[in-house]
Amino acid sequence: MAGDIPILLARRIPWALITIFLASILSFSIMYFAPGNPAEIILTQETGNEPTREAVLLFMNNHGLEQPFFKTVRCLDDKPVLWKPWYIPQDR
Repeated sequence: MAGDIPILLARRIPWALITIFLASILSFSIMYFAPGNPAEIILTQETGNEPTREAVLLFMNNHGLEQPFFKTVRCLDDKPVLWKPWYIPQDR
């Protein structure tokens, strides 16, 4: 009986990791392809006013939202995406 637990864990843990990975990709994809611009929504909530086009473009550039989907998912550049809230952009 006690010897069955490591075998059970060895089978379940990889499937749990795969499930978590696929769920995160699915939820990120839904957010990316949902209608609306997340930059406009966030800036409107922060300021209470309609953001300017320049402010939206700057926000998108700072957070990597102007990148194609697969480049955004794989994080091939040093720009953060919305699910990295701890990142503070450095002045370049």
